[in-house]
Amino acid sequence: MERRDFLLAATLAFPLVGPGAALSFEQGPGSNARPRQGHHYLDTPLSVRRKFAGLYTLVKYRPHGDVPRGRIYYDVAGRMSAMLDPPGRTLLSSSPTVEEYREFLRGMIAYYGRYSVDEKTSRVIHHVEAASNPIWTGTDLVRWYERRGDDLLIRTTEAVNEANVLTWRRMPDQ
Repeated sequence: MERRDFLLAATLAFPLVGPGAALSFEQGPGSNARPRQGHHYLDTPLSVRRKFAGLYTLVKYRPHGDVPRGRIYYDVAGRMSAMLDPPGRTLLSSSPTVEEYREFLRGMIAYYGRYSVDEKTSRVIHHVEAASNPIWTGTDLVRWYERRGDDLLIRTTEAVNEANVLTWRRMPDQ
């Protein structure tokens, strides 16, 4: 997928329907998503945003099997987008039914917005503007990160376990 194609696709929020979506979202006690509380991305220094800036491809995410597909993008202006494509999806027919379309989109994750980084706590916060899961829109998704060379490991919770770690590899600029 070309970078421009990804950026276009990642900015479109696909409806997520039915159970079984990867990266489930709950709002309540213990949730790592919070209602938006201001524009904290403006507090992230440019030097920190430069460290994050780039397009990354998903190389490891246990719930998506041995060959996960996804992209995440951060730019120096503080914008981000992410898209994960679950494995095993079948192609739609030329005239899909509503049920076929729902099944096709099951587990698709896409969102975009702004981001901020707290280097002291190794957290990156995604300030969601629109998402495939509408309940994420207007919230802050808190993620914990670690850098390993060209890899950016992002956890969906503070606790470390194989099921909540996404390994993203920085793609070349060209």
